[in-house]
Amino acid sequence: MKMAPWRATASGLAWIVFSPFAFLMATMATRTRSVIKYDVVLLVFGAWSMGAVVAGIGTIAAAHWARTLKAILAWAMVAVYGGFGVATLAYAFVLASRGGSLLLGLGLAAMSFGTAAPFFLLAIRQRVPG
Repeated sequence: MKMAPWRATASGLAWIVFSPFAFLMATMATRTRSVIKYDVVLLVFGAWSMGAVVAGIGTIAAAHWARTLKAILAWAMVAVYGGFGVATLAYAFVLASRGGSLLLGLGLAAMSFGTAAPFFLLAIRQRVPG
């Protein structure tokens, strides 16, 4: 299914403009004692941002591989934020069993799943035929 030219341009520009925010979020992460962990986060989100810019350019140029790249990038973010949501949900119940606030943990898990939801919707919309 081919996109209308104006939709392809708008979609490509959205990927180009908004993808650097993923790298910006990674740079704002708290540095821990493990510098390697911080560097890995920067590397993963930096690579994702660069891939998203390439996907945006490919969408504007109507390249056949752009849709596949966008689907891969969207599923990667679903895995990252969904995995974090599952881990946070599990930690919420562990924290609650030790007298901590279950509501806080559930709220953090809901925020993480809420962040994964738009990427999930984008991923299923970017289905690659075949």
